[in-house]
Amino acid sequence: MKTRMLSFCFSLVLLTFMSAKAQQTYTIRGTVSDAQGAPVEAGNVLVLNFADSSLIRGDLFLDGAFELQDIEPAHFWLKITALGYEDELLDINMDGREFLDVGEVTLVANATLDEVVVTSVVSGIQGSVESGKVVFKINEQGGNLSASASEVIGKLPGVFQDHNGQLSVFGRGAAVVLVNGRKPAPGTLENLRVEDIASVELITNPDARYQSEGKGGVINIITKREVSDGIYYQFRTFLTKAAFQRLYLGGNVSYRKGKWTWTGSMGYNPQKILFQDFYLRSYEDASGTVFSFDNTLEKERTFLKAFTYKAGVEYAWQRGSSIGFHYSGYQFGDNEFTTNVNELTSSSNEALTLDTKTNSDYHYGAPSFDLDYRHDFD
Repeated sequence: MKTRMLSFCFSLVLLTFMSAKAQQTYTIRGTVSDAQGAPVEAGNVLVLNFADSSLIRGDLFLDGAFELQDIEPAHFWLKITALGYEDELLDINMDGREFLDVGEVTLVANATLDEVVVTSVVSGIQGSVESGKVVFKINEQGGNLSASASEVIGKLPGVFQDHNGQLSVFGRGAAVVLVNGRKPAPGTLENLRVEDIASVELITNPDARYQSEGKGGVINIITKREVSDGIYYQFRTFLTKAAFQRLYLGGNVSYRKGKWTWTGSMGYNPQKILFQDFYLRSYEDASGTVFSFDNTLEKERTFLKAFTYKAGVEYAWQRGSSIGFHYSGYQFGDNEFTTNVNELTSSSNEALTLDTKTNSDYHYGAPSFDLDYRHDFD
């Protein structure tokens, strides 16, 4: 009886330790300054997955200081962005430490953006964007700025832009970008210069006018004048640094004439993704023998056929009012290779190992048709 009780207590302590270890969180702190040592006024600090650079969490920092608490992964990328500066990427490994002060991080001025000043004109932005609406006024400090609207928006405090160009508002999911209150044609943001922007509205709690556009937040660019007629085009490529490299190739084109806009786009996104799970369980049978079950599951998915496409037309009879028809879809094909290793070990040193491997192919896709109507009630 004493032997069984001792074994049970040991198993309970082991499981408690494993549970505590699984729930381990970390805190990281630091300061951000420019080349002259002055604090950077505002920016974003992001925790990215080390394997695929996906966003885990993010926050804005003010007056050059940041602190992130309750970070779960022990190994991650720390990305710091600020308008007017090059991004800084740090490889962070907590290595058993619960707290880490990274010290002073110096940002290098960006020659494209260093003439732009972004100022909040709404009180209550202290440390968050929860006040509902923040207006960033873009001030041109002289000269012809070559930076595009997409470059500026991705660096606004509270906004994150991933390697596919998708914008999101911290804690609220994907954001919808509007230009003067309406959806822009593909390529518009890349061809819209900073000198043409009067202000940028970050709406974290959209009212009834914007509910149909994006519950995850709305980024509305107010231009100094209406976007002109003509052809807009964009070609984009990304190569992501991670455990496996990820490539994106895409392009879009639009033509605007008066109240009509025609658009078309296509993207190709081959990639390889690795999933790993580890499980360790133990139990004791009626005879007092303790069994340990160790399971390692690894999945490697390779996407070689990964296409997205979209085409459409829109008619806007007045500012804030439009109707459009869009055809879009995707075609994906991937291969999944799974390795499943199960090892059963007893306290009597008996071991049994079962190793299985499976290889599967998947093909899927779907087109969609959308009819959009928009009208703003002032």
